[in-house]
Amino acid sequence: MKKQLVIIGIVVLLVCVGLSGCPQNNTDDTRGNDKTFPSGRNLSVYYIDVGQGDSILIITPENRTMLIDAGDSWSHSIVTNFLSSKGIHTLNAFIITHPDTDHIGGADEVLEQFDILGIYHPGYEKNTLAYREFITAAENEGCPVYTDEDVDPGDFINFSTNVTCQVIHVDKNAASSNDASIVLRVDYKEVSFLFTGDISSSVESDILNQNLDVNVDILKVAHHGSRYSTSNAFLDAVTPSVSVISVGSNNTYSHPAEETLDRLRNHGSIIYRTDQHGTVTITTNGTTWNVNITEKEKL
Repeated sequence: MKKQLVIIGIVVLLVCVGLSGCPQNNTDDTRGNDKTFPSGRNLSVYYIDVGQGDSILIITPENRTMLIDAGDSWSHSIVTNFLSSKGIHTLNAFIITHPDTDHIGGADEVLEQFDILGIYHPGYEKNTLAYREFITAAENEGCPVYTDEDVDPGDFINFSTNVTCQVIHVDKNAASSNDASIVLRVDYKEVSFLFTGDISSSVESDILNQNLDVNVDILKVAHHGSRYSTSNAFLDAVTPSVSVISVGSNNTYSHPAEETLDRLRNHGSIIYRTDQHGTVTITTNGTTWNVNITEKEKL
């Protein structure tokens, strides 16, 4: 949603101090692990069924919002309609993991229709229409934009007072757009999530060489279940009880690969797929979680 760029100093200061996802380096007040909220208040994570692409909405117990990716250009209305159905007018943080069209294609429409308080993307440039439209829309939005120049692995994105969001990987100089992906760990009390963009096994190895904790409960499987991601070594470290694959039905890439599914099964992870289950919703009170799915008709 377009905004008049007036009183910029005051607005940006307020956004960065209290509302937006401004990056923070290990500051205690961003962790919020000891904060409690009224019973029944949950963290909700929606893996939106956008076909062969990614779009994930996070709503915290205090109704702060983060959108990770926006699907392809053809599915932009799925994303914007889903946000509207949840009564969302403002996104506290908008993450574009990397500039491939199936992750960034609907971003300009999201920026047109909603107020965005902070945008994050790797800074990896790609000569595509979708990328150029995203950059133009982000500039028109006028909110703070953070890239690899501003955010490092280990930093926290301060978009919530009781849910932590740590950057695990970002690399604007990666050999491919997939490997530039922003990887995020999100924690609410005792329950943890990992969002992996489209990283390959080589980036997974790099992540394992860092002193960052990737042992989580729920994994967003990288690159739609490609055989070139989700290695055994990575799964040994992540140990996900639940794995979610965002993937389109009958896609031309043969995603998800059977060997990737086998690796997940061998690690005891329960697998959910948007091509089979539609939008996958996981809610947690910080101790336990529930998965809500709708079986899709088989083609």
